[in-house]
Amino acid sequence: MVCSKWAGSVSFRRAARNLGRRIDALQAVTAADIQRYAKTWFPPERRRVVVAGDAAKFADALKKTAPELRPIPLGSLDLEKGDGLSR
Repeated sequence: MVCSKWAGSVSFRRAARNLGRRIDALQAVTAADIQRYAKTWFPPERRRVVVAGDAAKFADALKKTAPELRPIPLGSLDLEKGDGLSR
């Protein structure tokens, strides 16, 4: 882990002397911090969940909890296009 953090510091031109402080800061993040961040930046009206696979095998069960489910046929899916998954 330390080696990969150091490599990241070098590749992003960050001073190696700050590595220890950054690792300490990352390790100090709690589950509550993540929940607070998610609540602020990912409110329910902005969330999207993508489930990949054979929709025939799970769509009916998933529609019970997500009635707005909208299967997108593989041939219609364009991840290169900005609105490929927009409603």
